[in-house]
Amino acid sequence: MAAPRTRRLPKLSEIQARWNSFRSACDLLSHEIDSSAKASISILRQSGHCVEITSDTLQRENSTFEIIIWSLVVYVILIIFWVLIFSGIAVYLFLLFLPASYVVGILSSRMLGARYRRRSSRVRIDRLERKVYYVSCGDDGRDTLWVLDWDDLLCIDYYHGRGQGYLYLVGYPSNLTGEKLVRIPIIGLRIGYSNASTWVWLQRYMAGDTGLPAPTIESPPRTWRDVLQRCGGRWVLESFTDTKRRWWLLLTIWVDLVIVLLIMPVMALPQLVILTYSEPQFPPDNDRLCGFALN
Repeated sequence: MAAPRTRRLPKLSEIQARWNSFRSACDLLSHEIDSSAKASISILRQSGHCVEITSDTLQRENSTFEIIIWSLVVYVILIIFWVLIFSGIAVYLFLLFLPASYVVGILSSRMLGARYRRRSSRVRIDRLERKVYYVSCGDDGRDTLWVLDWDDLLCIDYYHGRGQGYLYLVGYPSNLTGEKLVRIPIIGLRIGYSNASTWVWLQRYMAGDTGLPAPTIESPPRTWRDVLQRCGGRWVLESFTDTKRRWWLLLTIWVDLVIVLLIMPVMALPQLVILTYSEPQFPPDNDRLCGFALN
């Protein structure tokens, strides 16, 4: 007869000692399912027994706000520096220097923190094995798979003022030697989004609730065409392809010019650069285990 599995549930005091940010602006969510609470979630995809969720990402507008602000600050500093050093020819090279200085600002945004060095990360919740899978990127650049037991983790709702909120799954990975307390972030869908609703949805999903509301499917941009269309390109394209819109082309062409010359460079350039960033990959064995090998 197999020996019973020993549970190692972390304590809140351990978590707060490990991460000072959890001493305020956070709530420890209950393991008991609140039947009266709203259940909703945004997922990337799902198989018969597993859901894949965005852990963290730079591919949402609200997630790139800091990058845009940082890039504009660097852009203004570089422009001032350029004018002071090369004031004689600055007028002629001004337009050529605009995109380059902004891209420099975007690339330098990686200095804001580790989360700005990867395009996105994902977490998988396996209902069959009752496991949580997450690929962590270490300081050495190597990816490490964490496997956490669903029944041995704590869930913390972290919020910082009116900014982007996170849901943190905290526990001890069962596949690593020694005891290493880790946290897995799940980013809210948008600013003001209720992370508690995500937790309720996951609880009911793991319990096999047949009346669970359908999840929202999230589709992050994968190509430069996706980025341009989401940053105003779809509106501009419809000005020429939509039959009704073509009647107003002489008027809408000015709006299209503003989008192409002002809005798209500011909004699309960060996403185009971020599209070149790498993202952690799950091992092929985990793809097969979670039912994503053929997707």
